[in-house]
Amino acid sequence: MAVENEDGQLSLIIDDQSQSIQGVKIPDRAIYQNIKFVVKSNVMEGWQPTSADIEELKSFMETEHPKLEHQFKTIFGD
Repeated sequence: MAVENEDGQLSLIIDDQSQSIQGVKIPDRAIYQNIKFVVKSNVMEGWQPTSADIEELKSFMETEHPKLEHQFKTIFGD
């Protein structure tokens, strides 16, 4: 649920009260905060996220990734 502005570009819609980004509700507070940070950082670089993009990020964050966790611990430790 992104809204186009006058220039035809998508607007970033973040609602901290409902913990939603582009209309996608993210119930887990930690996941919401992480996605919000990533999205805001990348929007500053020119990315225009859609609801589908946020759904994909949410799905990724809610899924276990043991291989990535192992790689992270190998690089950064526990």
